[in-house]
Amino acid sequence: MKRRIFIAFVAIAAALPLLAGAAPGLAQDGQDGQDGQDGQGARVREARPDDRIARRRPPPNDPPPVDPDPLGPQPPPVGVANGLVAHEWGVFVLENGRPTYLDELIRELPPFVQRLGGPQAVVRPPPPPPPGHGPGTGPAPIVHPPGTVARKPVLFLYAAQPTRVHIEVGFTGGEPWMAYPAAQRRANVGRSGTAGLVWDLTVAPPRAPAFHGVHRGHWWKDLRSAGGNAVLTDAGQSEGFIFFDGPVAFERSFNLDHQDGGAAVTPASTERMLFLLDGDRYVEADLDPDTWRSRQVAMGGMAELRARLDQELQHRGLTLGEAHSLLETWRDELFRAPDRRAIYFVPRDAYDRMLPLRMTPAPAELVRVGLVIDRGTTRPRRRNRRRPRPRGRR
Repeated sequence: MKRRIFIAFVAIAAALPLLAGAAPGLAQDGQDGQDGQDGQGARVREARPDDRIARRRPPPNDPPPVDPDPLGPQPPPVGVANGLVAHEWGVFVLENGRPTYLDELIRELPPFVQRLGGPQAVVRPPPPPPPGHGPGTGPAPIVHPPGTVARKPVLFLYAAQPTRVHIEVGFTGGEPWMAYPAAQRRANVGRSGTAGLVWDLTVAPPRAPAFHGVHRGHWWKDLRSAGGNAVLTDAGQSEGFIFFDGPVAFERSFNLDHQDGGAAVTPASTERMLFLLDGDRYVEADLDPDTWRSRQVAMGGMAELRARLDQELQHRGLTLGEAHSLLETWRDELFRAPDRRAIYFVPRDAYDRMLPLRMTPAPAELVRVGLVIDRGTTRPRRRNRRRPRPRGRR
């Protein structure tokens, strides 16, 4: 039986003043409260229970965190001076430890995105309506083949001058279902031997047609604002990035069992960073897969979590604009969901196995970052209870 590490939310309440950016119990001179002096003459305010409760979480009507600093035009990555640069991010969403359906994604995609036929081959009829209701009207939900997961990868390309590029991406254990700009679908891609997509295009073309229009507030606009160079396919389609999606054989970084008060975690990869969320609070933990030890790194609210993820995405190689595009595109799932969930990263080697990528010419810099949103069921934590002694006979 595999060992598990239990990570609890209990410590959050004890460190609530940290959410306000101050050490526990300290306040500026002149604030209301019971004032005294510490051993060195500094004024110290005793934190009252009412104050701690008020600082625990924002009022329920406060808006969730949004982009604190809307970005203007972004400079290209530094490595572009050495040749072609490719940066990719993708997000995996798990429900109760299983992949989510793609029906919601398909409904929200712009109409010009290429549908490659995969989802239509595995749709199931909608469930019968409840008694007393008419037939349902929404699109039929989509069933995934076992062991696969839906995802939304985006590839940003940069070049100092117009550059012809040949791109092949495989879908290990799955197949491509949608893409834009339009790609060729092939049964065997490169050395991977998996179904995949092929593009032949020009990065940073001297002239490119205008992008297709999308309505205001659509997440597609967040991707365009990331700063990637325009790409122009031989068929004349132009965009500021390459989008593709479909099922793959997913490799987990952690196995989680959400429980009351925290989660039981089993490391399943070399990844160490794990964020556990309970409504509008989070705890960051560092897990050592070799020693099975964990330590709490940080805690806070959704504004702190956004800043922390932004920092980590850039640390893993994304530009500021690319990191913001991920956080804005997935803002609701990351920061607005009321349920318990976990966020963690995908090791680079696992990402490359799931989506093998080959580019000609080879990029001087290649960054690939995978993020997982794992929404699991919550069940009461089992407690060891003493079995009552049988009463002696009289």
